[in-house]
Order: sequence, then structure tokens, then C-alpha cells
Amino acid sequence: MANSLDNLRPNITTTEQAQLLGRKGGLASVESKRRKKTMRENAELLLSLPLQEGKLKEQIKKLGLEDDEVTNQMAVMVSLFQKALSGDVNAFNSLQATKGEKPVAEVVLTPKKTDIDVEEIKKRLPPVVNEKEIVVVEKDVQ
Repeated sequence: MANSLDNLRPNITTTEQAQLLGRKGGLASVESKRRKKTMRENAELLLSLPLQEGKLKEQIKKLGLEDDEVTNQMAVMVSLFQKALSGDVNAFNSLQATKGEKPVAEVVLTPKKTDIDVEEIKKRLPPVVNEKEIVVVEKDVQ
């Protein structure tokens, strides 16, 4: 398979073909964005609707919320809260992320402090004809 990379490239021979493929890709991208926007709007609509009467609505009212505050979104949040209370770590993490308090893993890289003996390095270097060619830069690593 010596030509495996060539198989990955589309066979575009003319500028017109490249323009046609670019146009098709652009149109497909617009359609995809339109579908995603519609899905997002539908999700917002469903979550904003009032919760239907039932056991869950009564449980939410017992938490002290008014009838107009009990939406499908609140029902989802209460369900997540109940799962988190029962020990579901993923539910707890979802609640934290929704609230904006999800901890961010931060990696701090610190340089390793080393003791560099400049004289030892000079001994290991090959001999230099002109001493002025050697430039030693000492940098304090914190």
C-alpha cells in the first residue's frame, strides 16, 4: 500500500470541480447548523413548558416552589438532585456543571531545579581555538 495517502485525497482535476465540491460542503454545513438550531429551540421550548400534574410535581411543590415555577426544566433538575443525593456521582457532576461550579483540572508545570556546574560542562566541551567563542549563559531556575 505505497499509495495509501493518495487514496485519501479526492480526485479534483479542475477548478470548477473544486468550486462545486466547496459549494456542496457549504450548503451541507448550513443545513446542519439549521437542524442543530431547531433542535436547540425545541429543547428550550420543551423545558420551559409547565410540568403536568402528577407525583413529581407534588414532590417539587413540597420543596417550596410556586406552581408557576414548576417547569419541565425544574423537574429535570430535581430528578438530578435526587439521584445525586442517592450517591450518583455523574448526577452530582452534572449539577455542578449546570451551576457553573464544575472544578477544572489545572496542571501547573514547574521546571525542575538543577544544580549545573558550569566548570564541569566546560571540561566536557571539545577544545575551542578562540576562548571568546564560548558564551556561558547562567539562568536561575526557580
